[in-house]
Amino acid sequence: FFAAVCGGGRFTTGCDPMEGSISPKKGALFLPVAVKPEPSGLAKKLGPILCAMLNSSEAEPRQLWVGLGPQGEVQGFHAFRGDRDRLRLALDQVLRSIRPPVDPKVHELSFLPASSPPEKDPYSFVLLLEVTPPQDELRRLQGVAYALAGPPPSVEVQEMTPELVERWRATHSSALERAA
Repeated sequence: FFAAVCGGGRFTTGCDPMEGSISPKKGALFLPVAVKPEPSGLAKKLGPILCAMLNSSEAEPRQLWVGLGPQGEVQGFHAFRGDRDRLRLALDQVLRSIRPPVDPKVHELSFLPASSPPEKDPYSFVLLLEVTPPQDELRRLQGVAYALAGPPPSVEVQEMTPELVERWRATHSSALERAA
């Protein structure tokens, strides 16, 4: 996965808040999607991104917006109630496959209307997933640890090498010792 701010690519990091209810925080991640994504396929694509967000060294919540374009413009995607429920269940299944288990309090999933007013297109949404990295243990998805790598505005989701895993542990163990 590759991310580039305010440029093309499938996955970008946001730089400036937008007006209205859809207002990404600085450093938010954007993932444009098809007009009507297939829930399990989208959840599978989000798995490594979620794992990397959980392993982030930042204690502040990270945002992932699905349905925003490369410039942060609202694109939205169509989802009826059943589609949204299937996507919630598919994301829940991905989160349950991350080890060690993820406390439900560290993430929040919201479907926000993509049209203004919402009555204009009541089935067009933008998905916001907020993750507060727990900072306690390294998370793995199907045995693989992922990390957000590269300085903003360009970010990659990459598999962690053994060296990166050791660096993560060293950084986080000293932070955990200070907190204790």
